Amino acid sequence: MRDSELVLAFDPVPVGRRHDGWTPERQRLFIHALALCGSVTLASLAAGMSRETAYRLRRRRGGESFAAA
Repeated sequence: MRDSELVLAFDPVPVGRRHDGWTPERQRLFIHALALCGSVTLASLAAGMSRETAYRLRRRRGGESFAAA
């Protein structure tokens, strides 16, 4: 298993279906960018989302795997 696969080994937070929300793909992009840059602000921008919603997503029910990643 490659390092990038280890970083992405998390369960996306279950969220409602919104085209502009935290889709599983956006969550993976965020985690990958965060691993590369170490900045929640920059990783959020890379995912096209706000820093505040990233922190909110981490605190949601089902967000434990996302928070750990």
